Amino acid sequence: MLIAFVFITLAYFLIFWQSSFRFIECTIACSADEYSKQLHAIIGTITYVLLVLQVLSGIFRPSIINPLRPYFNWLHTLNGFGIWAGASTNCILAITITKTGLGDNYGKIPNHVMMVTILVFVFTVAACEWFANSTRWHPRHPDAVEKLKEKEPNPDDEPSLLATVMIFFNASCGIAAATVLGIMLVNVMKEALK
Repeated sequence: MLIAFVFITLAYFLIFWQSSFRFIECTIACSADEYSKQLHAIIGTITYVLLVLQVLSGIFRPSIINPLRPYFNWLHTLNGFGIWAGASTNCILAITITKTGLGDNYGKIPNHVMMVTILVFVFTVAACEWFANSTRWHPRHPDAVEKLKEKEPNPDDEPSLLATVMIFFNASCGIAAATVLGIMLVNVMKEALK
């Protein structure tokens, strides 16, 4: 997670460095492209702030016996979903920005690549949550307090091969989408430099 945070921080600052740290400034007379750029910058900044809060809250989370831990878990989870929603929205908005040239040169193909990637991620998260929590609320010993009791060996605790394959598939899909969109962007830049 920290490595991803470092790369996202680097990308965030490189994007603003590339635009000379200027936000798009327009009022009522915004074109659709200017509006899209402005919305992309605002959502990206909000998502980045939520990401910083997520990392800090993960580092300074309450202990497992703290009565605030369940509230923290819910807040941490909801914040994570908010970050994911903001990042997904920004990925789709980035495709529509005309300076990338993706829409002009490839039509709807970049949109389809991004939507398939997002749907694969949603499916993988839902399936892995189901695998992880399918027996979570069924105590092995009804009279035992599970969190304070020494953990007994349980063959059901072994990682699921299917979950591992799904996570690998999800990562492969993300890498493939980034590669395809990266190749498209490089081709657009090559055409622009001719």
